[in-house]
Amino acid sequence: EGGVLLVRFQALSRWKGASRGMRRPVIRPMKGPSPVTCLKTLVSSIVAGHEDGNVFVWDATGSSTRPLHQFSAHKAPISCMTVFPALDCIITGGGARTRAEALTDSVIRVWTCSKFELQQSLPLHGSVPRVVHPLEVLQEEKRKKDSEYKPCLALGTDTRQRRLLQLLKVDGLED
Repeated sequence: EGGVLLVRFQALSRWKGASRGMRRPVIRPMKGPSPVTCLKTLVSSIVAGHEDGNVFVWDATGSSTRPLHQFSAHKAPISCMTVFPALDCIITGGGARTRAEALTDSVIRVWTCSKFELQQSLPLHGSVPRVVHPLEVLQEEKRKKDSEYKPCLALGTDTRQRRLLQLLKVDGLED
């Protein structure tokens, strides 16, 4: 039951403010403190996923006390998050607390690192994502002439009946 993560990128105009659309979801105001559920680092920033489904990107150099970016990634808490260097993207998973949330927000989402725009959603059909991690391949394997190297993503999910580890192959990349 392994799935394939198909990534499609297209040229988009830069965000202009009021017309956020689905690629740049509206930020839900925090009703109070929301615990951080996962942290990842980029070159000079820290990405924090919160229990309320929001993602905040902070300056790691300390030059700003305000978030650089923030967006609503999921309606449910962010249960897992990773940086995928092969695609220059961040992948988040929504961890459902209720059956209703599992049916509506049981997805992993792919966001660009440059603009934090939604590129793709992959439904998990009620499974709750627990761990998402890119799989690295040795540089020698990537350089082989006949190598069929494709970046992969390891995804651990839970349902009421079982726990799964899935390997998702990324298609659609041009070298």
